[in-house]
Amino acid sequence: MPRADWNLVRVRRPVYDTYRSTKVDQYLAECGQELLLVVLISRIKIKIVVYRLDWSKLEWVTVKGLGDWCLFVDVGRKFAMSCPNPTEWGGRKNYIYFAGLTGDGDWTEVPVEEGGINTGQGHLFYAPRTRTFQWPSPMWVYPSMFN
Repeated sequence: MPRADWNLVRVRRPVYDTYRSTKVDQYLAECGQELLLVVLISRIKIKIVVYRLDWSKLEWVTVKGLGDWCLFVDVGRKFAMSCPNPTEWGGRKNYIYFAGLTGDGDWTEVPVEEGGINTGQGHLFYAPRTRTFQWPSPMWVYPSMFN
């Protein structure tokens, strides 16, 4: 039976602009052999920042874009995944697709921008007052999209 070797690596969390009553959600995703961290900082409105792990310095660096990739984030299940070449199936490159972000079960698509996305600056969705557990989750996968 093959044996897997694991190494524990300590990495500090990125520093966010937060308030005492702010809720912070974090989602890890592998994207083109990079480890990404999607951070949602919510109070009344939501700020979204994407980081990648710089393995040489063991620190998180703000992402300026995803290139020809997109991300899917299931807010309710704390799950994220990447998809290459989203234009092949009608998606948008350099976008994050959120399931359950607004609390109504719909998808929300947000472009990845340098320095993060602040919903108070032109994006028209707000943090839900309560996050309810929905089953089934609005996130599902079509394996043919992830070849």
